Amino acid sequence: MNKNWINNSIILLLVILAAFSRLIPHPNNFTAVGALAIFGAVSISNKRVSAIVPLIAMWLSDLFLNNIVYASYNPSFAWFSEGFVWIYLGILANSFSGWFLASNKKVSGIVGASALGAILFFILSNFGVWIGSGMYAKTLDGLVLCYTAALPFFGNTLSGNLFFSLVLFGSYYLLEKKITVSQLA
Repeated sequence: MNKNWINNSIILLLVILAAFSRLIPHPNNFTAVGALAIFGAVSISNKRVSAIVPLIAMWLSDLFLNNIVYASYNPSFAWFSEGFVWIYLGILANSFSGWFLASNKKVSGIVGASALGAILFFILSNFGVWIGSGMYAKTLDGLVLCYTAALPFFGNTLSGNLFFSLVLFGSYYLLEKKITVSQLA
C-alpha cells in the first residue's frame, strides 16, 4: 500500500473524528477544531488545503448544529452562524500558529501553537462579539467588559486545543508507527 495513501487516510479519519467532537456533549469551547487546524497545518502539505479543512469541518458541524440540534430556537435555515467571520478567522489563526510554531512536530512547538491559537481565537472571536452584537457598548470600557466576560471560555478553548492536539498528534504518531511496523512484518 502507498505510504501517502495511508498517511492521507489516517489524516482524513482524524479530521472526521475531530469534526464530530462538536456534535457530542462538551463544555463550551472545549472542542477539537483549534487542534484540528494546528494538526492540519502540520500534517497536510498543501497550506491552502490545510487551512480550508478545519473551516469545512466547522461549517459542516455548524450546519448540523444550527439547523437540526438548535432548529427550535431558529426555525429558518441558517447557512452560517451569526458572527461566523470572526470565529472562522480565529480558526485560521490556529492554522497560522501551527504553520509557524508546530511545523517541527516537537511537543514544545505543538504546545506553543495550541496556546497561541487559543489566545488569537479568544481575541478575534470576542472582538466579533463586541463589534457585532448589541451586548456591549462600542467603547473601550465595553470592549474590556466583553473580554472580561469571555475569560471563562478561554480556559476551555486552551484546554481543548492542548487536549485534542495531544490526541490528534499522538494518535497519528501511534497509527503511523503501527502501520509501518505491520508493513515490515
